[in-house]
Amino acid sequence: MRRFLRGIRMPWLVLGVSVALAAASVALGISGGADLFIAFSIAALGVVFAGTGALVASRAPGNWIGWIFCAMGLLFEFGILGEVYVAYGSLADGFLPGRAWVGWISQWSNNAFAPTMIILSFLLFPTGRLPSARWRPVALIATGVAVVHAASAALTPGPLQDYGIQNPAGIEAATALRMIAEVSVLILVLPLMLLSVVSLFARLRRSSGIERQQLKWFAYAAALLATDLLASNALAVLLGGTGNEVAEFIPFLTFVITLSGIPMAMGVAILKHRLYDID
Repeated sequence: MRRFLRGIRMPWLVLGVSVALAAASVALGISGGADLFIAFSIAALGVVFAGTGALVASRAPGNWIGWIFCAMGLLFEFGILGEVYVAYGSLADGFLPGRAWVGWISQWSNNAFAPTMIILSFLLFPTGRLPSARWRPVALIATGVAVVHAASAALTPGPLQDYGIQNPAGIEAATALRMIAEVSVLILVLPLMLLSVVSLFARLRRSSGIERQQLKWFAYAAALLATDLLASNALAVLLGGTGNEVAEFIPFLTFVITLSGIPMAMGVAILKHRLYDID
């Protein structure tokens, strides 16, 4: 019984930590550590993932998607907090302690694991299990790429890619690992992502009943996100490219909103709340 209660409480603890990290990011953004709009948007996105994950993991603890969303929420929050913390520390002439280590944790954790978690969530949706054993290599390869990428980002010497400060844990022996990681990411991540999305739409075509309704929720949210990306690119062209503030602000805002729809739609589908409203 105690183990069960701990399993129920853990998702809400993760959500609480995510909210605290989001608040810290926004506070530092207000203080001038980084672009406040960017900080608020990414922090809010992380809370959406963590909140959806907490709901799913607490009500369906056997479904791995809830736990993946909880982890993704934390990754988003660590990522944006690292960015604003390092930026604010630079403005404060190094007043904030541990800037290099905060940037280090943020870089290797967020950049390496977020793509793999997205791939796994697509592969596991909606049951929390792979569609069949033949998809296991896809999940294993995606996980392996994330581990190699994380090790490379954590150990490669030189400046941290996102922050311009020296890697405090860099070692010369890891230089070759960076090349392996970059090649694996370039060659494997996009095909794996496409495979995971294709698997969802293939299952939608074969499905019926409740599973079909669950997959429809994802399909509509994904279609909305794809439409937004196309419209954003068209808007950028019409307004003269990336130098235009409107061309940058509106697409980013709509992207965050439509991206937030993915975990929310998947959460509704998994929990089967108002499932048939999609029709």
